[in-house]
Amino acid sequence: MALLYKYGNDGFSLPNRDLFGEGGGLRPVFKITDDAINNNTSNVQTGLIFNRDITNTTDNERGNTILQIYQTGIIVDPQVAYHNEIGLDFLEGGKYDQAIHEFNQALELKPNFTLAYIHIGMTYDMMGKLDLAFLNFDKALEIDPNNSDTLREKGYALMNSGSFDRTISYLNAAIINNSNDSLAFNNKGVALINQEKFDEALDSINQGLEITPDDVTLLTDKVTTLIELKNVSEALTINNKILELDPNNQDAIYVKNTLETSQGN
Repeated sequence: MALLYKYGNDGFSLPNRDLFGEGGGLRPVFKITDDAINNNTSNVQTGLIFNRDITNTTDNERGNTILQIYQTGIIVDPQVAYHNEIGLDFLEGGKYDQAIHEFNQALELKPNFTLAYIHIGMTYDMMGKLDLAFLNFDKALEIDPNNSDTLREKGYALMNSGSFDRTISYLNAAIINNSNDSLAFNNKGVALINQEKFDEALDSINQGLEITPDDVTLLTDKVTTLIELKNVSEALTINNKILELDPNNQDAIYVKNTLETSQGN
């Protein structure tokens, strides 16, 4: 693997060194295969921004998000990527105001940066400020009407507002534009669970599991659906798989004890 510092279509190799090198200067880097570099440094297939190896990530959504920035032929100003990444760190840490500030900083540098609007929408959704969430998702859709990430995240926010039919409509649109979005299948399943359409929910969740078979969130929602369908035996089997993947999963431990007790085990 090679490290590459990117500005526009130019690049040069860097040694493996501290990302905050001499003088504290930020060193945004890609990690791409030597074969991908050759003599065409703008042809980036997949990459590492800062210290995030997206090729090995277990976080599908985060991996897809970063991939979208660094798809072949798309080069983003390092400072835009920097503010986006720092914003995501704040978002994950529950520091919502700081996250929004960083995403807005990215937008000042790149006004049509769709991901920044998506992430601001996600942040407001987590804050319970749904009107502001929808406003930013709609801005993202104005730029790219078929962006599956925007459609999925707006669908999720609609679910939080209780608009389950509209949720499913947006998630179906997300799936049409990205049939490998297991999170969209899962969110659709959860919306259908809330409508007590358990057979349809199970079908959607199973479609997600075909894409990511070991996704604990999908497996957990499958257990919930199977319990609603009174299929306790299969629910236990799936729940045991969750515990194999995550032995300390407290929800799965609780479900195991509850179901085994109900069966007299």
